[in-house]
Amino acid sequence: MRFSKALKLILTTVMLVFFTAVMAVTAFAADVTDVTSSAGLEKALRNEARYIRVTKSFTVDRTFYVTGKTTIYSDKAVLLTRSPEFSGDIFVVGENSQGESALLGGSQATLTLGKKSPKKGSMLTINGNKDNMKVKVKGSVAFVTNSSVVNVYSNITVMNAYKSGNERAFNKRYLLSAADRVGGAVFINASGSINIYGGSFKNNSVNKEYINSKDASKSVYTSSRGGVIYNYSNVNIFGGTFENNKAANGGVIYSLYTVEISKGSFISNKATTSGGVIYQGSLSNAALCIGKKGDEKGSSVVFKGNTAAKDGGAIYESTRGNVVIFGRTSFSENKASDNGGAIA
Repeated sequence: MRFSKALKLILTTVMLVFFTAVMAVTAFAADVTDVTSSAGLEKALRNEARYIRVTKSFTVDRTFYVTGKTTIYSDKAVLLTRSPEFSGDIFVVGENSQGESALLGGSQATLTLGKKSPKKGSMLTINGNKDNMKVKVKGSVAFVTNSSVVNVYSNITVMNAYKSGNERAFNKRYLLSAADRVGGAVFINASGSINIYGGSFKNNSVNKEYINSKDASKSVYTSSRGGVIYNYSNVNIFGGTFENNKAANGGVIYSLYTVEISKGSFISNKATTSGGVIYQGSLSNAALCIGKKGDEKGSSVVFKGNTAAKDGGAIYESTRGNVVIFGRTSFSENKASDNGGAIA
């Protein structure tokens, strides 16, 4: 059989692409570290493993420090459950165990949960175990700082995270002036950011408590802010479902800086004060952008059935400005007792 020069070129190109793909998959497989326990995950991160595959469910009993670029994923349904005796952050991104910034070592820390092209369904679930805790939880699922980045993809579920304290209260490094319970699942400090491309965040919360004292100077109102995310930098949401999350202010997000939402569903979230989904804080440079400019068909961002005991069943904007909403955004069945069933 005789082939034309054009056909030979096509066959050669196809074979080259095939072998390149095989080599890439082989290299990826060789770079994957499998873990089955908290100790194994801690070791893999300490060794700066690039890809970490969780192959077995286990209990989380320690904090994992991410100072390099790491992807954690699973190819089957596994569950990481907070130990009833563990109260700290599960992931600290951008800082080592001594509190030293990853930037000092020349690295911008990046934690990616899940993969861009996942199998259907949730493969990796992080369970905050709030109904079985024996200690007060003072840490989030992820604390993000020092210009670090967290990426979340569609095969990830974060659920039942409950925060009743704050590990970094009164520490001026973290820009908290009071013992606020902030970020039930994610606490983003100055210059950190999170990109959410999908996944599910459900039943996460932070509590609200007043600590009274005979000495008035020692009385502390510990308000809860952001059932899922407390944002002091940047939040970008490109997809995902946020359901049944709760806080005093911002059932899903309490933000002092930038939040951009181009796609996602926010369903049955609750604020016991204001902002059933989002509470936009009072800083002058805070900004909230929802939807996509020029994209006018269908509904890509959905706010449904969210409630606030006071103002803003879906969104509360404390500065009365810097909120932009484009097409493909819908509000339905949101309620507030005082002002703004959808937006206040």
